[in-house]
Amino acid sequence: ANIELSKGKQSTWMEMAATISSTEPGLMQVKHRGRSGLMDEFRLIGVHRKDYAENVQRSIEWLRAQPDFEDDVTIYMNQFFGYNPKSPTYQRLSQ
Repeated sequence: ANIELSKGKQSTWMEMAATISSTEPGLMQVKHRGRSGLMDEFRLIGVHRKDYAENVQRSIEWLRAQPDFEDDVTIYMNQFFGYNPKSPTYQRLSQ
């Protein structure tokens, strides 16, 4: 579910924690704007030298070999990641 935090002002960690704890699935991630899928993410990993080119290429080859591979996915930034460990949905999905 999309959670609306304080509109027009910066949300505090306490407000985010309260929102995460009171909603399902009890998880908060931030969408990575300006990313148009996995291949774009891998391209940017190379541009910013966040991994070796050989590792990126092997990852791309492995992903493309998967029968359910889709490039058109949302990319999330896990720089800010919040979760409610008591959320039944979070507990089930994190097993």
